[in-house]
Amino acid sequence: LSQNLTEFYCIMNGDFTDKGQLEKDGSSRTPIDVRLVPVVAPALSPLPVIYIEEFSDLVLIRAVIQIVTEGDDGVVYTVPHNFKGNTDIKPGTFDVSKIKSLTPADLQGRQECKDVFVRTQQLVFSVNYALCNKEAVNGQHASYGATITCDEDDTLVPAGAPEKSTLVPYRIRRHGQKYPLEDAPGNYVCNCDNSSD
Repeated sequence: LSQNLTEFYCIMNGDFTDKGQLEKDGSSRTPIDVRLVPVVAPALSPLPVIYIEEFSDLVLIRAVIQIVTEGDDGVVYTVPHNFKGNTDIKPGTFDVSKIKSLTPADLQGRQECKDVFVRTQQLVFSVNYALCNKEAVNGQHASYGATITCDEDDTLVPAGAPEKSTLVPYRIRRHGQKYPLEDAPGNYVCNCDNSSD
């Protein structure tokens, strides 16, 4: 793995919540819980994929598999893929080992709908997530803007997103340990702390 990919898999990993910010700001924001798990799934991609599930008050907002690529310039791209068929996913209960046996026929995604991760400094990425479930305007999708580190995801939510749009970014903090990257390439080392408050 390149240095950028090593850091990408390190930060895109763990359980995150905006509970702390929600306690301060009350109902002006959406309660968010996110689970990010890197998974080696050779039938889907030569690089590990990222399983993402997001819930609000135990209601599923999204469950996707991000197919990861890296450009020649070191920029990391992900394309979100939805599961085909019935996905009755409850918070934290989906067995991510099932992803290892999926094939491209089990997923649906749109290649033109790429998320962009630019490494700005060690273990810090600036991110643009396209809001692809809404119609594009003048060929452009609305997008989330985020800065992601080992323990925090500060995200601006666009109008039309499932979460409440706010002027102040959502501060989504990691809690607990990171997930191991099973069958990781030999050079994979996550330099983030193993746990967070």
